[in-house]
Amino acid sequence: MLKKVTFPFATKAVEIFRRRIEGSPHHRYFSSIYASSPLGRKEIAFRRNYLKVYTQTQSPEAEQALRIGLGDVIAFKRWGSESTKNAGFTFTIETEAQFKQFLRAVGESDT
Repeated sequence: MLKKVTFPFATKAVEIFRRRIEGSPHHRYFSSIYASSPLGRKEIAFRRNYLKVYTQTQSPEAEQALRIGLGDVIAFKRWGSESTKNAGFTFTIETEAQFKQFLRAVGESDT
């Protein structure tokens, strides 16, 4: 899963995420993870230098939860169409500090 990934917290991220679900090692992807967290169900993709996270709703409640959970540490933006169910918010996690903030936001331990 990590052959083409270079960010320093990648191994730790895989270990933490695999506590929840197996994921798709071939695609470097975790689908429908942290569904019961305040931020809602997420899709997490491992890119070469960062994690890419997608949520599955653009509701005002989801946006507020992201603002509270991610604070000023992680910026997010909308993806998809508000008129369809294929929409949400997306953000990248590039640093260890951002990764720790994300874990706190979803109620996960970083140990």
